[in-house]
Amino acid sequence: MKYIVSILSIVLAGIMFITLLPASAQITTTSPWKGKLKNGQPLYENDLLKILNEHKEWLSSEGKHGKRANLSEAYLSGANLSEAHLSRAELIRTNLSMANLSGAWLDKANLSLANLSLANLGEANLSEANLSRSNS
Repeated sequence: MKYIVSILSIVLAGIMFITLLPASAQITTTSPWKGKLKNGQPLYENDLLKILNEHKEWLSSEGKHGKRANLSEAYLSGANLSEAHLSRAELIRTNLSMANLSGAWLDKANLSLANLSLANLGEANLSEANLSRSNS
């Protein structure tokens, strides 16, 4: 019985230690997301964030600054694009399978021929989006 109590004490101490670590120090088992651009070049999370920020600037400046997002034919399967501002973005033939697009702004975006299978589109704004021949 003492043996079991000792083991439980050690386990609980380990759990308490891990929960006291700052979030940045905790070990995660998921690998970082990685996609591909049309030309096959790898697309990492920070690259995607840069594209999203440039597009957001393009939208807010009405095209005077930033750059319109063109992710046509990109492989974005499993990407976290929740609440992303992708209004009027070019997403033709983009693989968005299993992507999280919840709350994303996709109004007037061109998603023709896009792969949306198993994508989370909950509360996404798709008004006037081109979804011709896309699948979901």
